[in-house]
Amino acid sequence: PSSTPINLLVERSFLVYPPEPEWKLDHLARTDRWRLAYRQDFPPEFYAKLDPREAPRATYLEAVDRVLAQHADLPNPHDPDEHSIHRRMTRRIYLLANAGGAWGYPRCKMPVTDGSVSMRAVILGLVRAQLGPQLKCLHLSRAPIAHLLAADGSLDVFFKLKHVIGVVKPGDENEPAHVAWDDHAWLVKEEAMERLGSHPSAALSGRIMLD
Repeated sequence: PSSTPINLLVERSFLVYPPEPEWKLDHLARTDRWRLAYRQDFPPEFYAKLDPREAPRATYLEAVDRVLAQHADLPNPHDPDEHSIHRRMTRRIYLLANAGGAWGYPRCKMPVTDGSVSMRAVILGLVRAQLGPQLKCLHLSRAPIAHLLAADGSLDVFFKLKHVIGVVKPGDENEPAHVAWDDHAWLVKEEAMERLGSHPSAALSGRIMLD
């Protein structure tokens, strides 16, 4: 064949670590929360007040706990927006695309090459053509993570992209590998499985998506 169908399993990992389980107590849990605090977007005054060089360590950690408790129950304003890569920050979310009313993975066709270009370069080029240049991928699987035999006898190939940042936009329609889509959504596993419905890849998705 002159081209191979490629499905892009795009995963944004959790941005905020989920709450620790009850059994992980005291020192480890406190240390994790202290590290977590430094990953939050707090004003400079927060760090100035909690500078460990200016306060005893015990007081410092207690203050971190108080600040985390204040933010623990605040809703994430991005959660209702399925177009936002910042929704559901304590979960992994996956990108689905809607083409002609049917939801599925972003999909494109990989042309046969002469081997002069690396597989990674080809796949990342397909990502730019399909999802736009503003979505950056920091990790790409070295090889396909799955294959699926389609009803017409063709072989669908799945590549996984992780640790993505940026914004999804329709790619360049002039790119030969571009496949048009109408809408997209960032969904946790349960939402994605429901959205896929009877899609041929639904059963496979239950195994390649993570909670």
